[in-house]
Amino acid sequence: MKNVIVVILVACIIFLDNQLAAQETLPDRNPNSVYPIHRDDIMFTKKVWRRMDLEEKINHPFKARGYEMTKVIIEAAKRGQIAVFEDEDFEKRLTVEEFEKNLLIPGADMGDDLDDFGGGGFDDFGSGDDPWGDGGNDDDFDTGPTEFLAADITLIDIVEEMQFDKKRSRVYWDIQSLGLFVPQEKNDALQFNKVIGYFKFTELFDLFKSMPKEAIWFNPQNTREHKNLADAFNLRLFSARVTKVENPLDEGVIDIYDKGLKDAARGSLLIEEQLMEYEHELWEY
Repeated sequence: MKNVIVVILVACIIFLDNQLAAQETLPDRNPNSVYPIHRDDIMFTKKVWRRMDLEEKINHPFKARGYEMTKVIIEAAKRGQIAVFEDEDFEKRLTVEEFEKNLLIPGADMGDDLDDFGGGGFDDFGSGDDPWGDGGNDDDFDTGPTEFLAADITLIDIVEEMQFDKKRSRVYWDIQSLGLFVPQEKNDALQFNKVIGYFKFTELFDLFKSMPKEAIWFNPQNTREHKNLADAFNLRLFSARVTKVENPLDEGVIDIYDKGLKDAARGSLLIEEQLMEYEHELWEY
């Protein structure tokens, strides 16, 4: 009988240890949420990926001249004020140097290598004469910008979670990260959309709030009612189509509707409607 009691006690101790370990590894609230909900209050969650195109007219307030959202983010990242990551999972943090390398335009630094041809570059053709007649002044060669401009970075990947808070009985869209991309058509040397970096939305939210005069969502209807970029995202004043919803095969919308881009666009709208319908039906519980 004593042996049975000892076994039960040992089992209880192991169970309690496992529970404590689980509590240590699973935080009560998501550290990447701006307004974290206690995990015990989340009845339903679904991870959603979206693609925001700043070239769309409805998204132009995010790229108003002089108030470009991408410019605010890039300058803060160069100052080391916010962290830059290689992917949306925040597994690898990039250094400032690595981030600046991502901003380089492919082939834009070729002008720096002209001296590698013939020792003297174009300053001489074996005779010592200046073929340009300007005393060898290389300053007249305008190779253009070596980095992508803020206006070139027009694709934003948004990763968020659709969460139903049973305590408040409502759905929250919890943005986790933003990814900056240069579209392939912006540069002939690009074969795919070029990723610039991923950022935690919690850090971007604090950055936007700390820059009320620079981080502006431009209100074209009433210039007295500009919004802070953080508030613009909270109010969901952006347009971004669904590109993927969490699924067992990790398939994107274009993989599920693989007949072409038009079918993928229709599929994105269908998924958006299904999410809205699901949110509506949750009120029945």
